[in-house]
Amino acid sequence: MIKSIIGVIIIIAIIRLQIFLSKKDNRLLGLIIPIIIFASSLIFAFGFIPTHNKIETTQSVMTETGKVVESSSDKTSTALRDHSLTTTSIVYTIVSINAGNFVMLGIYFYCRHKKSTHAELKRMKAKELF
Repeated sequence: MIKSIIGVIIIIAIIRLQIFLSKKDNRLLGLIIPIIIFASSLIFAFGFIPTHNKIETTQSVMTETGKVVESSSDKTSTALRDHSLTTTSIVYTIVSINAGNFVMLGIYFYCRHKKSTHAELKRMKAKELF
């Protein structure tokens, strides 16, 4: 319950930060959070996929006294064989993480549009005064 409340508070804080950054005059500030989300999705998608697994097998024969009589170790390297599963998991990871990114970009474009509309109205009022 507490973790859920903390999670909701963090999400609200990130959305408020996105709104704050999107309203700034510098257009790039509003793109900071979407860039971070996109970069993290790429890290999650490509950073945690194993390309080779090392399998080590050891066999030992012990006597009743506990001494090792015979021991053998075999290390083999196996590559992933199912590339369709890997591609599917990469796409799923990127799409699922970037779902929140679409919300952040929507906030960004909404705030930028509102800011440009407000600036245009200001210019029109200034022209009417002269």
